[in-house]
Amino acid sequence: MGRLNYDQAIAEISLILQTAGYDCETVNEVFQISAIKGNKCVIVLCSDDIDALQRFDMTPYSINLDGSKVPCDKIIFSGNVSFRPKNSVFWTLEKLLTIIFKVSLYVLLQLF
Repeated sequence: MGRLNYDQAIAEISLILQTAGYDCETVNEVFQISAIKGNKCVIVLCSDDIDALQRFDMTPYSINLDGSKVPCDKIIFSGNVSFRPKNSVFWTLEKLLTIIFKVSLYVLLQLF
């Protein structure tokens, strides 16, 4: 597999989260996307760097929402298919394409 286009992946993942009702921001620091919906937080890292993947996976992230500390769910998107996170959801290119297809189908079916 060639080099993944992470800018495109970030845009697509943001659209998926927005379709699910999340408010998204591009962060460009430790992780690329921060998404909030009600009292839920999701953060997304897009990288192939094993050190960055491990650090992100093992670090607990939280946000203060309405005065309460809320843990963030984590998604890792990577072309490094050998990486196995312990504390994050892992998306490969194939998984992302499957989700894009399902979201697109869902949106299309809402039109009819």
